[in-house]
Amino acid sequence: MEDGRTIIVALDGSHHSDYAFDWYLNNSKKDGDNVVIVTCFDKHHAHHGHGSDDVQEVTTKLQTDLDTHKSQADSFKEKLRKAGVKGDVVASAGKPGEVVVHVASERNASMIICGTRGHGAIRRTLMGSISNYIVHHSTIPVVVCRSKAHHDPANEHHNKHHS
Repeated sequence: MEDGRTIIVALDGSHHSDYAFDWYLNNSKKDGDNVVIVTCFDKHHAHHGHGSDDVQEVTTKLQTDLDTHKSQADSFKEKLRKAGVKGDVVASAGKPGEVVVHVASERNASMIICGTRGHGAIRRTLMGSISNYIVHHSTIPVVVCRSKAHHDPANEHHNKHHS
């Protein structure tokens, strides 16, 4: 008996990642799939640069962020249930791209699906990109979903002058 595919979907609560989940449902979903939603709280990034904050303030902020992250993970479980998809949620702390690639390897996944925020080249170069990291470090196929909002008429001026 052949088991279904394991599909990793990276979600962070943004409309970009929601689009990736919807893309899976509309374009890739197969009976028997096991979807693992990976969500990651980058605690180092979230509290970087707060050197003047007192310990209690940072601790309180970190606890609030962790509570929010847990609530978000619960909403992702509900998203799976509402979509009628078998799966689970892995909520972890760490660098998101690294966590996604690690979970995909650990779960012997067939594919990773993620969204992209569509940052410009300079910001992507300076800050890095989670989807870029996943594409370059994954050993399995990666689908990077760019929402239609990136191709809306407001961008037509740019498109007309750069085609």
